[in-house]
Formats: sequence, C-alpha cells, structure tokens
Amino acid sequence: GSISAPVQAALEKALAEKLAPALKTPVQDGMHSCFTSTLLPGFQSAVHEMFTQLNTAVTAGLREHAETSSMQAVRAVTEQLGSTNAMLDSLRRDLEQYQTKVEDGLKGAGQQAPGHAPPATKALSLAEIEAKQDPTIRLQQLVSQGEYEEAFTMALSLSHVETVVWLCQLADLRSVLQKPCKLSQSVLLSLVQQLGSDLGNRGGGMQEKLDWIQDLALQLDTSDPVLAPHMGPILSQLLANLKAAEAVAPREDSSAFRIVTHIVKSLLTTCQ
Repeated sequence: GSISAPVQAALEKALAEKLAPALKTPVQDGMHSCFTSTLLPGFQSAVHEMFTQLNTAVTAGLREHAETSSMQAVRAVTEQLGSTNAMLDSLRRDLEQYQTKVEDGLKGAGQQAPGHAPPATKALSLAEIEAKQDPTIRLQQLVSQGEYEEAFTMALSLSHVETVVWLCQLADLRSVLQKPCKLSQSVLLSLVQQLGSDLGNRGGGMQEKLDWIQDLALQLDTSDPVLAPHMGPILSQLLANLKAAEAVAPREDSSAFRIVTHIVKSLLTTCQ
C-alpha cells in the first residue's frame, strides 16, 4: 500500500541528512580531479602561448625600432657630412679669392712710382698729447665753453678728489649752482659724495668744502625716481663723515658743520 504522508516525510528527511555527507567527499574529489587534469593544464597552456606570442611581438618590434633608428642615425650623419663638405668647399673658395686679392695688391704696390708712399696716419698735435696726459687742460676748455655738466662728469670719472676740488674752484661752483642750475641731479649727488669723502683732509679748505656741500645738498631732489634709492646711503655716509670731521675740526668751523648736518638730516627724513 501507499506510504502515509508522515512516514514519507520522515523518510525524506532521513535520506537528506545521510545523503549530503555521503556525497560531499565524492563530489569534492571529482571537482579536484577535473580541475587538475583538465582545467589547469588548459589554462597553463593558454597562458604560455599568450606569453610566447607577446615575447615574439615585442622582440620583433624592438628589432624594427633599432633598425629604423640606425637608419635615421646613418641618414643624419650622412647629411651632416654633406653640409660639412659644402662648408669646407665654400671656405676653400673664399681663401682662394682672398689669396688672389692679396697677390694682386702686392703686384699693384710693386708697380707704384718710387717715392709714392701710402698716406700716413695723422700725428697728434702737441696740445692733444698734453690734453691726454693732463686732464685739467681739457677741463679748462670745457669750463671756458660753459660745458659744466661735461666738465664735472669728466672730473668725477677720474675718482680723484683733488681734481674735483680744483674744478669746483675753477668753475666757481656756487655760481654754477645758481638758478637755473647747470648740473644734473646725478652730478650733484656724485659731487656730494666725493667732496664729503674728503672732509678728513684738514688742509683741503674745509670751510670751502662745507659751503659747496651745503649748496649742493639744497639742490638735491629727493623725489627723483632714479636717484632716490641711492640718496639715502650716500647721505647717511656723508652724515657720518660730517660728525667725524667736526670732532677734530677747529671751533670756528662748528657753525658751518651744524648747518650742513641739519640740511643732510632733513634730506634723510624725506628719503625714508
């Protein structure tokens, strides 16, 4: 007869509980055997074939690139050699032409009439020689022509304070500075610097130098965009020189020192 439903359910449950553990090991063994004997060798073979093809392709590509690079290098060297040869040929032709001209010139010189010498270089006059040896000669000429800017620029370029002092006396600097001032701001500042550097020379007309520095300082334009950055350091050094010179100067020069010092300090405040 037919199995009742409860009995059938109990039987199926018992079979399921017993069948799963019983099949686990055979299934695992079968999967392992299939993987190791079939799938893995096939995969290894495919990978090996892929790397073999890749290696062949890379090797061929590198060989082709090397051959192409070599050909390009050979071509470049060949072109360079061609250019060099062309340049050498051009140089050879130029030398041949130059040699021909020299030979023709020598032949022409040999055919000149006796006593026909080429024109000699113009000799310097005695005045020109003296002017080269003694710059004060040229400075005197410039002052006499009213070229004060050029004269003082030349004297300052000599970096010789004695010459600058001499020129200030010759040109009467105080009159040169009268309006309209005949000197540029750069020359004015350079004169301040050089005259101020010689204040320690007590035998060099201290009072006269102080008067010049005072007049020069009053002419300085601290708003000059080109010279303004340089005025501060120059005026600071001048102030230090004034203090050092005043400490050893005669008492009668004290008033002049105080006036110039006051002017320089005022200029420094506008420079900052």
